[in-house]
Amino acid sequence: MNVLLINPPEYSFAGFHNVHTYPIDLYNWATHYKNEGNTVKVLDMYPELANSSLVTNVAGDMYYDGIPVVEDIGIVRKCGNYENEQLVKGVLKTGFSYSILEDELKNNTYDRIVVCANGTKTSVSSASWIYVFMGVYEVINRCKAIQPNAIVELMGEYAKICPFASQMSNADISIVTPYPERHFINTDISLFDVEIPNRINIATSYGCSNQCAFCFIPKCEGSSRREKDPQKVIDYIGYLVGQGITKFRILDSNILYNWENHMNVILDGIISSGWNISLTSYGGIEPALFTDVIASKMKDAGFTDLNVPLDNSDQEVLDLWGGIKSVSAWENAVDIAKNYFNVSSYIMIGYPGQTYSNATTSISMCTNKGVTPAILPYTPIPGTIYEDSSKNPEELHPLLFPYASEDFTVAQMEALLEDNSSWYKKSTIKPDDAVQTKRIYMSSPAIPIN
Repeated sequence: MNVLLINPPEYSFAGFHNVHTYPIDLYNWATHYKNEGNTVKVLDMYPELANSSLVTNVAGDMYYDGIPVVEDIGIVRKCGNYENEQLVKGVLKTGFSYSILEDELKNNTYDRIVVCANGTKTSVSSASWIYVFMGVYEVINRCKAIQPNAIVELMGEYAKICPFASQMSNADISIVTPYPERHFINTDISLFDVEIPNRINIATSYGCSNQCAFCFIPKCEGSSRREKDPQKVIDYIGYLVGQGITKFRILDSNILYNWENHMNVILDGIISSGWNISLTSYGGIEPALFTDVIASKMKDAGFTDLNVPLDNSDQEVLDLWGGIKSVSAWENAVDIAKNYFNVSSYIMIGYPGQTYSNATTSISMCTNKGVTPAILPYTPIPGTIYEDSSKNPEELHPLLFPYASEDFTVAQMEALLEDNSSWYKKSTIKPDDAVQTKRIYMSSPAIPIN
């Protein structure tokens, strides 16, 4: 069987247009089909742009390996608090031209086509479902038109988050429930035929029982945690090290859960093997579970940077969001972490009802502790506490700041992002501004993803 796996372009806004890691789920599905003896091709139309040596800027246009990868489509969308600030942003299509897909479909015949609706949880919160599905629908429609006999399968994080959108996609099969078996596959790195990613993603567990009210993980992975055998994780890392790969990202949502029987065993295996590797954690650590003994072990295994999430400085807000986070636990964890790592802390800005004072207090709490604030613009994700069906979904992208208000304006949010982030440049404009939206991504640097 001939199988084509496609990572579609994504519609976005300046700042998040190049915040991307490779879609591990898509490459794992490709590995699965290849292991079953099928002929497999991955067409990654939205390649990893952050930290890529193949990304260049030519006269303001972004290229990947010589191929244009960002297009100003000439459409603007209103930012939040529009009635007071009158600010808009230009929509950008990030990814290869659809002509590349059309040529592939015309020149080769496939029995099955797998399309990915966002294939890694590292970029779910930097997107919005309708902007993801714009690219997904356009890809599926072209596949159906050019190769009507192929079975089209839709998978990915947003396929599970938004089953209603998946079922409207014209795909023959939609995978809308958690699928841990594919998550634990050892990705075949030979499928990266252009460039090995900056970091290889390592999944050692699936699911999280914290039930944080704003989080998509329970819907994508479930609230029951499943774990990959620690020795299999160690063996796969060892194989990759033998291939010259030394930088890894742990994808676990709660890296410290069941510490003694799981991650502690994995890190012991890494340390005893003597590998000189670099490790990071996608979700950081759970402050309430962090200890000096754990920090020392993580340092010895290869962690140099660590995120200790704060999320918010107001305990009442943390209580509303659920989970087990507290300001006091964060303070204790930061005091430990600073002895071993370069420390950052996630802070959410722009959630409904937030004030400018709340956001600046959260930022100050970090800087006063000598911690780098890692600011995350907020957008409601379907199935979470802030799911919002009252607004046009095209208004709900995080970089449109949909819940800006007179108490926390778009201008204030942009200023906080620009002042506290290396990756963000102010990019809102007035509707009658003569400056083309292309200038937005001319000046936007690539976002380093640890």
